[in-house]
Amino acid sequence: MKKVIFGIILLFALMAAIPAMVSIPKADLSAVFASSADKNSDSLGTSSAKEKAAEKQQDTKDSDSFLLLEENGDKTAYSKKEMLSGAIAAKMPQAYSEESAKALAAALYSQLCYMKDNRKTTKLQGTDLAKKDGGICSFLTKQEACERYGGDFYEKCEQYAEFAIKTSITKDGKRINALVFGSCGGSTESAAELYPDKALPYCQSVSSPWDIYGNINSEKEITDESAKKILSEKFNITEFPDDISDYIKIKSTAQNGTVLNVEVCGKNASGIDIMNSFSLKSPCFETECDKNKIRFKVVGDGIPVGMSITGAEGMAKQGAEWSEILSHYFIGCEIK
Repeated sequence: MKKVIFGIILLFALMAAIPAMVSIPKADLSAVFASSADKNSDSLGTSSAKEKAAEKQQDTKDSDSFLLLEENGDKTAYSKKEMLSGAIAAKMPQAYSEESAKALAAALYSQLCYMKDNRKTTKLQGTDLAKKDGGICSFLTKQEACERYGGDFYEKCEQYAEFAIKTSITKDGKRINALVFGSCGGSTESAAELYPDKALPYCQSVSSPWDIYGNINSEKEITDESAKKILSEKFNITEFPDDISDYIKIKSTAQNGTVLNVEVCGKNASGIDIMNSFSLKSPCFETECDKNKIRFKVVGDGIPVGMSITGAEGMAKQGAEWSEILSHYFIGCEIK
């Protein structure tokens, strides 16, 4: 009898405990889910904050970077140092003095900054430098520079880039378009003559006598057939004079001999147009013709407006510092 009574009491005790046992896991699961939701919420918030920070960092990086227009039309972003190092590598002769190298680096950096500030008005599709400008290389990647000139040369370019990033060449408080070119026939030309539509008052005609001691003369011969093909493609010429000497007639030149205006089979063109069309080194040229050929006799390398790379080296060898070189070629600018 006692065993029966004990069994009944135990049964009732178990029945009373069942609801409590069932409620425990519900409470625990609820706590677990609540905790998990809170953690997910925190995780999402953190992730969102990280994404925003990353976007902000990318925006800052883009604003600090320069854009290169590749030959295939693509646009590549480079840091200041990378872009400037590549531009220096493409322009600086291997045997170049320290002060002239500093002047060149500072000029190229000012030019890059100017192009970046005026992306909407330039013809580089919103970029700051073209890989090739008029067929001339204007930028070398680190790999290209090392393969062509060696790692030591590129390291120098990087050192000069680090220096130039701390410099500024300004006129009326604004960075200038500090144009550079290879060499000229003893004097630079005024930008007002060669680029009348651009406001570059700091690029005036100045003496550059150091250039004439270098190899500044070149010649190029074009056959009658090749000349017709080029003129037809570049200037849409369909009818040609009987005399080959009438294909290209120089009409006017700048102060120091650079060709300004040309008549091409009755159409008007510029000396720079002829330079680009026939891949001449400079728009400072004369022509000689015979029955089947046009011979271009060219002086200098590049459009002679701004700073001569050869002239800068000549000044450096005579003891001029980088800032003095820049002051000579860019009139009335503040250099620091």
